[in-house]
Amino acid sequence: MGSERVKTGAEPFGLGVFQIDPSRRIISGPNGEATVEPKIMAVLQMLAAHAGEVVTRQQFIDSIWATEYGGDESLTRAVSHLRKIFGDADQEQVRIETVPKTGYRLVCPADSSAAPAETLRPGVVVLVIAGLFVIVAAVLYSLMRLGAEDAANRPPARASIMWAVLPFDIQGGTAEDQPLAFGVADEILSALSQNPEIAVIAGNSSFQFQGDRKKDLDALGKMLNVNYVIDGSLRRSPQGLRVGIHLIDTGSGLVEWSEVVTRPEDEVYAIPGEVAVAVQTALGTEPVAGRSRRAAPDPAAYSAYLYAKSLLRQPWGDNLAIAFKQLEHAVTVDPGLSEAWATLAITRVRLFYEGPDSPDPGAAIWSERLLAAQRDAETALAIDPDSVDAALALVLIDHRRQTASLVETDDRLRSLLARHPNHPKLNFRMGTFMGGVGRFQDAVRYLGRALALDPLTILNTALYADQLLCAGRTDEALTFIKAAGGSDSYQRTYTGLVMNLQAENFREARDGFTNLGPNDVFIAQGVVEVPSVKVASLTTERLSQLILRVVDVAERGDPSTDPSLASELIEAADEGLIAHFYVAQLLAVAGLLDAALDLAMQRIAEGDTLVRESGILLRPAFILARQDPGIMELFRKTGQLEYWVQTGFWPDFCSDPALPYRCEATADGQP
Repeated sequence: MGSERVKTGAEPFGLGVFQIDPSRRIISGPNGEATVEPKIMAVLQMLAAHAGEVVTRQQFIDSIWATEYGGDESLTRAVSHLRKIFGDADQEQVRIETVPKTGYRLVCPADSSAAPAETLRPGVVVLVIAGLFVIVAAVLYSLMRLGAEDAANRPPARASIMWAVLPFDIQGGTAEDQPLAFGVADEILSALSQNPEIAVIAGNSSFQFQGDRKKDLDALGKMLNVNYVIDGSLRRSPQGLRVGIHLIDTGSGLVEWSEVVTRPEDEVYAIPGEVAVAVQTALGTEPVAGRSRRAAPDPAAYSAYLYAKSLLRQPWGDNLAIAFKQLEHAVTVDPGLSEAWATLAITRVRLFYEGPDSPDPGAAIWSERLLAAQRDAETALAIDPDSVDAALALVLIDHRRQTASLVETDDRLRSLLARHPNHPKLNFRMGTFMGGVGRFQDAVRYLGRALALDPLTILNTALYADQLLCAGRTDEALTFIKAAGGSDSYQRTYTGLVMNLQAENFREARDGFTNLGPNDVFIAQGVVEVPSVKVASLTTERLSQLILRVVDVAERGDPSTDPSLASELIEAADEGLIAHFYVAQLLAVAGLLDAALDLAMQRIAEGDTLVRESGILLRPAFILARQDPGIMELFRKTGQLEYWVQTGFWPDFCSDPALPYRCEATADGQP
């Protein structure tokens, strides 16, 4: 092969159960899609071109890295990364063999030769369900039908199984026992989610089906896009706590498998792991037990923890604050209860975001609260190094405090996802992070996975639509959010407003914010993750008029016709009437680009987490600003440029052939 360079624009091809799209750098398989670096894709192309043959290390280095330093080490890393991707599937399907002291050989099925491109492009099937949400159904998982008669003897599953755990009922107890039943079910869900072979719907969605709502299994199965659910009940008996578990086919309503677990009340902590192992064995997957413990937790502390978890699944009223107090009590009684520390860290941040006293995201008090949450997460990890919740909390806290670089945050999120590919919050956070560095197509994929795993959480719906918009898929975004929230309600959201302005749908934008009512403020502000608004201080008429002036100016294309608009919008944001995040974008779409850029950079400098983490200058509203190569200096200040240079993953806009400069060259100071 000599020193011939590998071409990366090849047509898609197949390798066993995998589909490879070199131009998009995507590997699709049983567990979803993975986007790889350009050189990793080049390694795979070389292996595929010589399938069954040995490709020497020197051939790889000469062809892919040429004169670049560090090719040998990079090759090892590339092969390791590919093995992780292929390792999630049947090892007999696709594998990369090491030939000692020589190189590597790709081994795959004999019939896996390249196929026409049209048969291999991964498709995304969008289902509009119950007028509430749209799930990207085919993104990730093939659902497996289970037979009751031989379920326990099935071989390990090779494809992901997607199912849901419902909140358990209390039999023969009192209302005070219901949180215990909820908590046990939630812990069973957490234990099952440790298995990377299966995908469990997040409790935020599945726990919405309580009481009579559990009876309509067909509707439940369609709304959650699952074929099977785990339901159960808890009863106090002379022997202790008796938990009955049922695996139910949502289509037929038949119980495919059932089990009863009984434990003394002071051993309630052992029930979730025992049930999880029993369920996984019945499903034919290799059991993953979940948490390992140094010692049995204090019963009172564990009960307080379960009570807190039940409240966190129902975060209305004072439940969030009560849960926080219960968790504080739990770790005081039993300082070794790692799951309580991890949940405390997450709840501390949630309470700060969602509580009644939530400050401006740039407020100095953030530092104090985040440090406290950091200590909670570090304590949890010291007790249980495998705690994914604590690890994720720590990644987010370091990211928010800017104590970790963007590259470090990326690496840590990817490391967690490699071990927990079906974790909804991990996929959500990776999606939002990708958006923050301008990789919007990747953001859509991760958020699509999060939405499939947690389909009834409005934040997942809103952010998925938002990233479709940022990816330049405006029509898809509009269609999606209309189906998700209803054609009327979506227009009364700032997300819908920006979408319509971007698409020059001025009538729709105007209709949505005409005569804005008090409840519409909640819709507008609450669809996106922003701190709680001070509703008492809001003047909805003033808000409506400001928005309508923005629409008028954008439609006229002449900001000089309303010279005070910028200052009044910024003043309204300073008063808490509207988030600075939206004001910056509204200024940009109204043609007030300098004011928009100044506001965005000011808020980033002041620590506004929403503005900074959103990658605001990469959003569609700032498309004109990105035509000027001088914007790279702003990206240098935000840390995004350093990320792009170090990773080699440049933002989507850099691939636009109409861009009057080359991002890489501009970053190096070249013309």
